[in-house]
Parts: sequence; structure tokens; C-alpha cells
Amino acid sequence: ICVPLTYTIEDRTLPLLGLSTFRWLGLKIYTAALYTEPQHADIDAVVGPVPKALVIYYHRSFEPADFIESSRQLIEDNPNVRIDELSDPLQRMDALYREVTPGDRYTLEFHPGRGTALVLNSERLGTVSGDNFAAAYFGIWLSRYSISESFTKRLLRG
Repeated sequence: ICVPLTYTIEDRTLPLLGLSTFRWLGLKIYTAALYTEPQHADIDAVVGPVPKALVIYYHRSFEPADFIESSRQLIEDNPNVRIDELSDPLQRMDALYREVTPGDRYTLEFHPGRGTALVLNSERLGTVSGDNFAAAYFGIWLSRYSISESFTKRLLRG
């Protein structure tokens, strides 16, 4: 995967912080690139209300139901998240998902004060507001309870 060295959110250009490939049973599932300021390169800072983008390049096909099921499970597994407080924003995010095929990319952009935008390839699908929602959702990949500790460390260049 060839990724850009910067990502622009509104008027801010963010540098590439880290790149990581997630594998399941030896199969490449996706490769993710994290863009944020270097001072946010630790787990506590990066899930905070700071500008960031996580670009996920898919190596396999997935249906919306796959995203919904896996994201819900990973968020519920995070003891720092109160899932009952996120019901409405999660439903809004769930409604945005589309099918992906190998080569597609989803981007999660966090705009402080505006929310988390979901972009498929170049198409902006919508935005879900709330800092708590953003912390929980980005926490799927960027927290102590992420999908994989080693995956997260590589994104944070740890």
C-alpha cells in the first residue's frame, strides 16, 4: 500500500504518524494509516478531541453488517466506554456504512467541535457528533482495548 505522507482536514494538514496492517488467521484484512500531530502520539492523547484521520485500506470484501457487528463488539469490550450512552450515535454511524471490496478505503476524520466523518474512497457519507462517540469509535483501533495491541502500537509508532 502506498499512502500519502499528509492528510488535510479542513485547513489543517496532518502528518502520517504510523501505518499498520491487521491480520486475522494469517490473512491480510486491512492496512490503516493514522494522521495526527506528533504530540498526540500516545494512546491517551490520540483518542482525545484532537484533529485526526484514520484511513483504512481493505484487502477483503465486507458488507455493512460486518462493520456494524465488529465495531459494536469491540466498543462493548472496552470497559472505559458506556455503550448505553452511545446508542443514538452508533445507529447514525451504522446507517452510513456501505459494502467495500479489495482496494476500497474508509476514512474516519475527527473534526473537533464538529464530529466524526465517515468517507468511502472520496465520498463523504456523513458525520456523527460527540467527543465521547469519537473516543469510543477511534478506540476500536486506538486504545488499550483496541482490536490488537501490536496493531495500535504500530499506528502510534510505538
